[in-house]
Amino acid sequence: MTLHAATSTAFTPPARLLLVAPDRPERRGLQRCLRDGGHAVLASADPRAVDDAPRRGIHLLLLDPRIEPARPGRTDAWWRLRRLREQHRQLPVLVLQPDGGPTDRSVAFEMGADAVLDPRSDPRELRAQVAALLRRATAAASTQREAVAAEAVLHFGAWSLDPDERCLHTATGLRVPLSPAEYRLLRVFLEHPRRTLPRQLLMDMARGVGTDQLDRSIDLLVSRLRHKLAEDAQQPDVIRTVRGVGYLFEALGGDAGAPVSATSPS
Repeated sequence: MTLHAATSTAFTPPARLLLVAPDRPERRGLQRCLRDGGHAVLASADPRAVDDAPRRGIHLLLLDPRIEPARPGRTDAWWRLRRLREQHRQLPVLVLQPDGGPTDRSVAFEMGADAVLDPRSDPRELRAQVAALLRRATAAASTQREAVAAEAVLHFGAWSLDPDERCLHTATGLRVPLSPAEYRLLRVFLEHPRRTLPRQLLMDMARGVGTDQLDRSIDLLVSRLRHKLAEDAQQPDVIRTVRGVGYLFEALGGDAGAPVSATSPS
């Protein structure tokens, strides 16, 4: 069945879609169909466009796996989809597979597709599938934001760490903002109290595994965090140095002398 414009009573909020398909007439037909649904549609015959989808703010990817590599010997569409899925799990992907049997569909799902559809299907079915994937992605993103917003405020010693604002507070009203790196490091310490953590482990947990950094960078980050916590540089009692190994978060420092606790937001 040839794609054509058709009216629909169901509409989704306009989204930015990326269509990667080898056949030019097919791309044009799919573009018209999706634009009729109110979406902005970028189209390409270059499989490298898959790699750029997150950077271009794409909300949904439509991919025809028959797309040819840009040059002989280059990676194919399946490889690019698999890498995209490993790095960006939240981006919905609709694979366009004509005459795909059970084996073809299984391969598509294994490679990271969220749904599989014959591009020659009725336009209403295509738009409905796109709308369903967008709704699912929006709901997942909303749930994730709510989980972050509902994250408990952590208390240790005289301090409270607000994950939403990513800053430290005291009972007297003092507010101390943290840099992203300082916040991640403090969270690592709070999640592993009273444990000696080697420098390399701290680096991996706070900055990411495989980060090419010198051990000294963690020492400098700890020093900055101690300063934010108003610790005595000569005798720190919250983040203690374990000579030759790393650091230990005592979680008993400050005026309150209390261990780490959590309070859910009201």
